[in-house]
Amino acid sequence: MSLIDIFIRWRHSKGFGVHSPYAFRFVNDVVRPGVYKYYSYDELDSLLEGSERKNYRFQELIKFTLRLAVFLKTQRIVAPGKSRLAEIVSKALNLKRYGTLGTSGFLFQEGDLLISEKGNVKGEYLQKAIAENIPVFAIKPDEETRKILSSPIPRGVAFKDNERIVLIPREEMAYVSYDILLDVRTP
Repeated sequence: MSLIDIFIRWRHSKGFGVHSPYAFRFVNDVVRPGVYKYYSYDELDSLLEGSERKNYRFQELIKFTLRLAVFLKTQRIVAPGKSRLAEIVSKALNLKRYGTLGTSGFLFQEGDLLISEKGNVKGEYLQKAIAENIPVFAIKPDEETRKILSSPIPRGVAFKDNERIVLIPREEMAYVSYDILLDVRTP
């Protein structure tokens, strides 16, 4: 790599390669928060059980999800079954309710965040969430989940890497997809 290439990369690195102010704010506040520290990071230890206290990767995933939920102004975490991640994030944010999928007639609400871990959300719920403009955070998605969340939606933004996808439907912006390392490590 020549000095010119290094200079060009440095000159353009401040924008993270995104062209939308919303996407830039997302990357700045959630993906690469710099010195940003969620006020409840110190209280997380009291919410963790046993081996979770030694699982730093899981703790960083919790912190990433907390930043995501705060950024999206989430009012309810929706996840199937007993999702430990969703449970901890709900408690840390003092959300009104912790929703579960699978009950007949389940309705998404404005302010929901759907969390799918290892493809545990059925395709019909993913499609319903997207149709109702509900953000989706998929962790280690299976092929069906990846296919649904990688398909272009009418309006919104998607951030994806090999292990995670964040899909945020937004009425006021055209669909844009970014392949970006969604590293969950915090500073």
